[in-house]
Amino acid sequence: MTEMNYPPTEVFIPCAEQIGKHRDYRSLQQFLQLVRENGYTDNKLHDDIIESCIRQSGSDIEQSREQDTLIQMIKNDDTRINVYIGVGKLRAAYLIAIRLGREDKVRLIRDDAQKSGQTAVYDICKKWLENRTSEQ
Repeated sequence: MTEMNYPPTEVFIPCAEQIGKHRDYRSLQQFLQLVRENGYTDNKLHDDIIESCIRQSGSDIEQSREQDTLIQMIKNDDTRINVYIGVGKLRAAYLIAIRLGREDKVRLIRDDAQKSGQTAVYDICKKWLENRTSEQ
């Protein structure tokens, strides 16, 4: 790959997308291990591979636990929040966002919750944002 000057993302991301289409999350874990063993240890690449796989698999209720395991492997908090939002797991995204004090992400989650009819998440986001505004 390096001899041919292919960027790792051009090779690994399509593989991750194919794994995601088949919802073969165990294969993704093996793939990530192979990537790391071959010297590709960049956290962003690692996160991008997981994100690409999960985005291809969509909201998969049947495989929710496996998706959560993969999402928790994502190192970057912003990426993790965005992936949770992408698969409709807004409460999980909210919990990370408030832990980090990310008002911008809580607004994004609130808006998504309103669009998707997740009223409980919408309400907790709204309340958190109101409390945040009154504290300042």
